[in-house]
Amino acid sequence: MSSLNPVVKLSIGGQELKMRYDGNALAAYEAETGKNLFTESIGDTLNVSTTTALVWAGLSTFHPALTLRDFRALIGHGDMPAILQAFTEAWGIAKPEPPEAEDPANPTAE
Repeated sequence: MSSLNPVVKLSIGGQELKMRYDGNALAAYEAETGKNLFTESIGDTLNVSTTTALVWAGLSTFHPALTLRDFRALIGHGDMPAILQAFTEAWGIAKPEPPEAEDPANPTAE
């Protein structure tokens, strides 16, 4: 397991599930939705379908037998805050902020 991409836990439907956004999770999302995370922004299209597909993809790394349909059957409206929190944490770990660009008016010495 990569220390750069640790596991995030999500408790839902009486189960504790583990999630991580590795290459397999990203590919699972792409295969399920047809959306390319390298070329499309997810922020503008977050809805129940997209959010649950993204979370399911992160879960698929550790729970390959869990289908998207089965995952959606586990959740209710009241579970969305926990789901969104786990997704935000896992996605933030997998996609860290880019390094700050150097200010051309104040270059650092090399």
